[in-house]
Amino acid sequence: MKKTTLSKIVSVRGGALRIAKLLNIQPSAVQKAVEVGRNITIIEHDDGKVEGYEVRPFPFKSR
Repeated sequence: MKKTTLSKIVSVRGGALRIAKLLNIQPSAVQKAVEVGRNITIIEHDDGKVEGYEVRPFPFKSR
């Protein structure tokens, strides 16, 4: 299992499109999350499964 930030994996793996396909989401969602600096951790499991988690304070106040 390997943990990394969303922004780092996007720069290393070659863009939002590749990461979006791995996470089964739209590339625009990945790009926007990177642009606004959301604290998203990507976990790459040994079996090839990829998951993303966001850590934020509770209670969360929107900007």
